[in-house]
Amino acid sequence: MQVLECSFDDLKINLLDVESLSNISNKYTVFLGENGTGKSETLRQIINNILRLKIKDIDFYKSTIEGKFSYRDPLDSFLSNNYKNNLVEKNIKSSVKILINQCICLDLSYEKTNGSRKIRSFDGKYITISSGEFRHKFSIRSNNENNRYEIYNLIKDINVIAISESCHIKFPLIQDDDLLNYYYPGHLKESDKNYFDKYELDKTVILKDKNIILSILKSGLRENKNKLKDIFDILKIQFRLKIETTSSENIRNNLKNLSKNHFDSIAIDKRDNFLNLEECVLWYENQDLSNNKDIFNKNIRKSQIFDIDLYENNRVIYFLYNLISNNLINISNIYFYKNDKEVTLQDMSSGQLCLINSFCAIAADIKDESLIFIDEPEISLHPLWASKYIGLLQTLFSEFCNCHFIIATHSPHIVSNLPDDDAFVVTIKDDRTSKCIPSNNFNFRSIDFQLAEVFDFPGNKNEYLVRIIMLILTKISEKKGLNQDDLDTVNHLKNFLPKLEDKDPVKHLINQISALVDNE
Repeated sequence: MQVLECSFDDLKINLLDVESLSNISNKYTVFLGENGTGKSETLRQIINNILRLKIKDIDFYKSTIEGKFSYRDPLDSFLSNNYKNNLVEKNIKSSVKILINQCICLDLSYEKTNGSRKIRSFDGKYITISSGEFRHKFSIRSNNENNRYEIYNLIKDINVIAISESCHIKFPLIQDDDLLNYYYPGHLKESDKNYFDKYELDKTVILKDKNIILSILKSGLRENKNKLKDIFDILKIQFRLKIETTSSENIRNNLKNLSKNHFDSIAIDKRDNFLNLEECVLWYENQDLSNNKDIFNKNIRKSQIFDIDLYENNRVIYFLYNLISNNLINISNIYFYKNDKEVTLQDMSSGQLCLINSFCAIAADIKDESLIFIDEPEISLHPLWASKYIGLLQTLFSEFCNCHFIIATHSPHIVSNLPDDDAFVVTIKDDRTSKCIPSNNFNFRSIDFQLAEVFDFPGNKNEYLVRIIMLILTKISEKKGLNQDDLDTVNHLKNFLPKLEDKDPVKHLINQISALVDNE
């Protein structure tokens, strides 16, 4: 599945070249722009519209459905309440064009407004009213005139993964990932048992670290574990884990209360997974637990240590994943192994954790036709690892096809290492304009080139600009004369003058060239 184009308010963006759609290779689109230009917000609006599409029932999937305004966004019932309550009420106009399975093209549009509207009164005349209440309209257009059942099934299978290393919530947060095949790991959801117990959250391991372990365990449950193994190999750690867990004596009461703690909304169906959880609890109780317990204190926490071979211990992985993800047991410590020596999660570098978190989260849920949104993956990464990031995405997930990786970044190292084919750079300007350019115009060039030509910020003493300047100065000094291309280059150099510091010698050189050219 690919996102072809999108718009948000007055910003319009093409994400791909149509010619690239002739193959089933994975596609890569990188969003660039200064802070505040709307990169993350645009990605969020794309996801919102795709989720709205997945919510609709089969009668909605006709060739054209012009939505009607209502006072409720259909997505509201699925969004986390804490996330929803922190959204700023404002007028929104967004659209997205997607291509599914290389054949079904859908145009989605959404409008939220509290503007005035015209209605017909009882005498047939139109009057303008304004209540100040926000209204919502979601519409769809399809190139498939006949088989809405095919569209329905394809849409239900749409798989969306959102990854962010930021501590802030950058993408939509829904009550339960599995409901819509939308996975945004690392944030507490209303399907989590402890969602409403703010003071009962696991204090021993922070949520981000817990998410890393859940992603590893979930990836370990997949039939093909080679991708997870490759991630461990890249980080030079062994393919095993040690997890210390704790549980209260009343783990069975916690299981019984799980349904009560589950958020009761029309978006979360009551599911029959408690028999599976009961099996998990029984397994946990049958382990060799600590004998240090007080029969008069039902809340004494019991500890257990699991040394897991990620290749072999599928049963252990299954039970632990279900118990931890449903908050029936807590994690107190996590250990990796390097050269047979234990390394705690806290001793891992922030860059290592960043790579484990993003790649394992993708590996846990990716399949063919997935959309993967990644916000600022370079956070905490050394430039060496930032330069390897795209290559790792390509290598690790090459067995999947027709996926679209959409990445918002500030890193020239990521842009520089995009592949020649099926990759695009979208630049977003302050004036709300954008360009979509094939990556082979920029990739495998110096960082100074990226800063000047791609990020529009050359910085100090930019060596790429100096080289261009010296070529022009050499021609002038040797009296070879400047052709039209040279004159265009000089004019291009002048565009950098407002972005250079007065004390920067590059600015002085550009002014010199300008004066020499003007005097010829």
